[in-house]
Amino acid sequence: MAENLNYDAEGSKCYDDKPANCVKYGRLYNRDMAMKACPEGWRLPNNLELNILDDFANSGGGGSDKNTGKKLKAKNGWDKIGNKSGNGTDNYGFSALPGGWQGKDGRGSDGFFQVGKLGNWWKEGELDQYERAGSLVMYHEYDCSGNGTYKSDFMLSVRCLQGSREEVTAARAALKSGVQRSTFTDARDNKTYKAVKIGEQTWMAENLNYDAKGSKCYGEGEKVSAYDKDQKKSITITLSDAEAQANCAKYGRLYDWATAMGLPSSCYESQCQIWFKHKGICPSGWHIPNNADWDALITAAGGRRNLMATSGWDIGNGTDRYGFSALPGGGYSLYYGFVEGGRSGGWWSASEGDCCSYYSDRGAYDFLYISYGNNFRYSSIDYCLVSLNSVRCVQD
Repeated sequence: MAENLNYDAEGSKCYDDKPANCVKYGRLYNRDMAMKACPEGWRLPNNLELNILDDFANSGGGGSDKNTGKKLKAKNGWDKIGNKSGNGTDNYGFSALPGGWQGKDGRGSDGFFQVGKLGNWWKEGELDQYERAGSLVMYHEYDCSGNGTYKSDFMLSVRCLQGSREEVTAARAALKSGVQRSTFTDARDNKTYKAVKIGEQTWMAENLNYDAKGSKCYGEGEKVSAYDKDQKKSITITLSDAEAQANCAKYGRLYDWATAMGLPSSCYESQCQIWFKHKGICPSGWHIPNNADWDALITAAGGRRNLMATSGWDIGNGTDRYGFSALPGGGYSLYYGFVEGGRSGGWWSASEGDCCSYYSDRGAYDFLYISYGNNFRYSSIDYCLVSLNSVRCVQD
């Protein structure tokens, strides 16, 4: 829908109880009303579908940035912040407007709040233990969009998505059936890898698992930082040798920068040549991707979430639209040991910074990285010296 729902469901409200606000912003609904309010053939979007929208606005607008909210907001109707306009560019005609909300504020006052400043739309999903539900939010003072969580009796706007869940699943399956998949064998150790063509590039569809000197399986020989979903906090555990080896089979091995680049460790102290289509540790006929390769992949896929596997991430799996199947293999630091397994996946790039470049898809444990931080790059000599990360190769 390119405007907010304005169906007069029993109990729904116009902002400030003024009918003119319903005409402009649509009606406000509590969670129960919202779940039933969409027209036949339409429904509330879920978190994954809103992330697809967010990623499309990100990549479709030309490059990776944090302006998704600006690109989805209407060109008029958002309050100013000082001398700065809060309006958007409305690149796709989504025309999001700040319809505000109704409920109790932080001081317990019941009323209508933040029209002109906040757009807030219910999404489908389970209620948490506090009877709160998720929403898509956009603020007048920010160019990004994000996730909100509100008590189910609050009243927010509704945007409906066309098509049943079964129709969406069938459409994705049809898209995947047209993807060009293949396999190849690394002659060094006779391991066979999946590969997939996305846009004009052919990529490995799993992480490299070549047992180079100094590389590690996640959790090998040291303690691991993990997230306990029940306790909702980070804990430290020790993996068995078998569990660590299983992580290599699942996530591939982790490599330091010099090993990934196929360069001597002396390159940490002095500059070494990084070649165009730099082979590094990749099999023959393949090379370490540079930043331009990564950017081309993100653009062709329509956003990073379309590259993330459909399972395996602690919170917030991807669509894996093209079979790239990015998994959260974590990383290793001399300072912290093994970290982020199940939550983050990071891959080396052949583009140079101070000594190296690191390309990361920090996917799923914190909504900040899902909604705002599409891609995170890090470049420093200290990072190169102490960190191990995954490798994906792209075909020459």
